[in-house]
Amino acid sequence: MDLLCGVMATDPAANWYAVRYLRHTGFADSPGLQRLTAFTVLVLVLVLVLVLVTASFVRPWPAGRCWRASRNCFVPP
Repeated sequence: MDLLCGVMATDPAANWYAVRYLRHTGFADSPGLQRLTAFTVLVLVLVLVLVLVTASFVRPWPAGRCWRASRNCFVPP
């Protein structure tokens, strides 16, 4: 209950601050937003590179073999 009261008290204050001070600033004026954007781009590029590099190592199961022996597997013709 105390956490709920704390959130209810700080949420209007955060909204007021955002409307009052952050509304009229641009991307060039906020270095924190620039760092966050750079970090996001870095992570997305690293994930893309990781996916492209590991894609060549991923291969389907050999024909006629099942990943689970207790089930009937579809064997392509």
